[in-house]
Amino acid sequence: MVARALLTWVLMIGAEIVHGVLRTIYLVPVVGAHRAGQIGFFIGSALVLGIAWLTRRWRDGASTRMLFWIGVLWAALTVAFEFLFGYYMIGYSIAYIAGDFNLFAGRLMLPGVLLMLLAPYLVARLTARAA
Repeated sequence: MVARALLTWVLMIGAEIVHGVLRTIYLVPVVGAHRAGQIGFFIGSALVLGIAWLTRRWRDGASTRMLFWIGVLWAALTVAFEFLFGYYMIGYSIAYIAGDFNLFAGRLMLPGVLLMLLAPYLVARLTARAA
């Protein structure tokens, strides 16, 4: 189950990278970087939940505890990716990257990571109710 959880995260982060590139190319010039990031939160949330939904059968039978740990894995990998990719590949400072987590400045990375943490459980609950 861990391998499938990792593969699901790779799909999510791949979708988020494509989403980020497209947002930068098409949305930032129209509404600015800050507003594009806020709009992107909702699109990114839909991507995360959509991929979690599409891969839900990979987590069938997982306990609530296992779903929690999968969410922790996804959230931790995402935070690590944001800092490592942003710092080493894009050249952002650590302070700049950390600023994306500042909810008081209108940045929505923290709620996005929290959604990723909860996504396995939320999808499992929605699936159980639909059955």
